[in-house]
Amino acid sequence: MAYSLPGQDKLAGSDLALFAKIVTGQILTGFQTKRKFTDLVTTKTIPHGVGAKIKVVGDSDDGTLHSKGSSITGDSLYRSEKLINLTDTIQKTFHLAEEDISFSDVNEQMLHSQKISETLANRYDADIARAIIAAARDAVEVIPGMGAGTRMLSVASTADGIYQAIVAASVQMEEKGVTSPLYCFLAPAEFSLLRNDNRVISVDNGGASTGGISGNVMALDINGVTVMSYNKVFKKDESTNANLDAHLKFNNTTILGVAFSAEAVGVVNLESVKTRVDWLADKASWQLRGSYLNGVDVLNPACAIAFDSASV
Repeated sequence: MAYSLPGQDKLAGSDLALFAKIVTGQILTGFQTKRKFTDLVTTKTIPHGVGAKIKVVGDSDDGTLHSKGSSITGDSLYRSEKLINLTDTIQKTFHLAEEDISFSDVNEQMLHSQKISETLANRYDADIARAIIAAARDAVEVIPGMGAGTRMLSVASTADGIYQAIVAASVQMEEKGVTSPLYCFLAPAEFSLLRNDNRVISVDNGGASTGGISGNVMALDINGVTVMSYNKVFKKDESTNANLDAHLKFNNTTILGVAFSAEAVGVVNLESVKTRVDWLADKASWQLRGSYLNGVDVLNPACAIAFDSASV
């Protein structure tokens, strides 16, 4: 008797081959589309190794006035490098009992694949958010003259308090010489306070004021800063979180949000997300696993500001 194996490719090889490809595609697509920070920081992808260096480059001066007959001398451009090491693998795994799932059930495939991609994307974003807070707390001046990170203290959790803090942050960044686009993520409550403020421009509504606009506003514009909502990390105590590296552990209960440019944080990725689909005979279950390996660290603290409701 011939058995139909819907997961087998061309009636040969593993009976999971086609299903594994579907699950892999769903996880990879979800991971790419669900991340919020992925294009907003400095990122480097490597095919192998344990880490990589990312350059930090200073600004040039205003130029010099050349007098006729004098020698033309060159200026030096300040630069540095930050080594970012890969940390432990981040993974999400489901064990699915044989009687509870058939891999030919598209709904079951998609449900579990989505949860894996969401978990991995959330952790990827959260580590970047933690590194931005770490940059804002960092007192080291990496580029001479730019200054260190900034904790903006006593920020009031009101529409006007948040609005004024973002405007002040954009001015401070300009004074430091930060020329890259500026981004801001706020805790949901603080973001919601701004949605009906007539001074705020809605990016989602063609540049219209958010005042009186109904619907789901995803991004705002305040003084040239793109402002979005983020529901992880902020207002949480992570100082004892055993799943975090030491340089990302902080008590963030008073942090309302952050403003930053791409140079604040560096991310080194080792290739892409890896997926596995295996039948575990000893457990009589299918195993779905998604994982990635990367490193996240502070690059230039001067490019990060944390909005802190604390007074000290």
